[in-house]
Amino acid sequence: MNENVIFVINYIFYNVGSLACPVFESTVLKSKYGVVKNILIYAAMFFVPTLIKFNLPVYGDGQNAISLLINVMYVIYLKVCYDEKLGKCIFVHAMFVTVSVLSSLVWSFMPNPLSTNYEIDTTIGYLCATPLVFSLYFILTRVINIMQKKNIRMAYSVAVLAFAFSTYSVFASYMSVAVGLYIYKSPAYIIPLGIMLIFMLVTMSIAFALAYIKSNELELKSHLTRLETARSLEEESYRRTLERIEAMAKLRHDFYGQLQAARYLLEASPEEGRKMLEDMRKQVGAYE
Repeated sequence: MNENVIFVINYIFYNVGSLACPVFESTVLKSKYGVVKNILIYAAMFFVPTLIKFNLPVYGDGQNAISLLINVMYVIYLKVCYDEKLGKCIFVHAMFVTVSVLSSLVWSFMPNPLSTNYEIDTTIGYLCATPLVFSLYFILTRVINIMQKKNIRMAYSVAVLAFAFSTYSVFASYMSVAVGLYIYKSPAYIIPLGIMLIFMLVTMSIAFALAYIKSNELELKSHLTRLETARSLEEESYRRTLERIEAMAKLRHDFYGQLQAARYLLEASPEEGRKMLEDMRKQVGAYE
């Protein structure tokens, strides 16, 4: 098969794998424009950088620089496309990137993991890795949706997970440069890599546990707030009822006083007394 044809096929596989991340992220984050527009925005922003990255050597300063640029651009993409807190968006994206890194381990089992983009071995690698990535992304979206239904506040875990992932990324980059060969074939890398992956998984588990505890605490505080509000409303209603009772008692006292005065006035001046009683009757009718 012609090398250029293989290159095009590999580039298509590369873009399919790259598009999987924003597509699946759109299913768990509240989008401003919808999945289709998000994909168009992603393509407009990342077509040139990803094309450059695809043509660069796997290791080297150029690859590191373009990867850093793409990550910074992706933060901007998250801010533009999603109506969510930026911390939550970064956290969700970090989870997807972590899954992507773990799935890339399948390349270590390829017959020729050092193959270039012009070789059929790379196509075989994509054929093995791409379904795995899609499957893991699908599972991850289900997990995140379950978390959100339980009201787990993922934003509280951002700092912890970001630290774990950034530490792993720096470590992996350093080892790939220091060893100078395919990193998964180096015994000096495999053991530290396993330790770092275990550290990341433990850190994520702790982060989820802390987020769940924090969510329960916030839910309890919310219940207490509602109870305090209900108690305040009840106290206000009780106070107003007392005020009405006191006002009615005062009116009754005044009315009895006026009746007493009218009786004395009737004895002294019947005409004035009847007039006063008539005024009192009209006053009672007004209250009714």
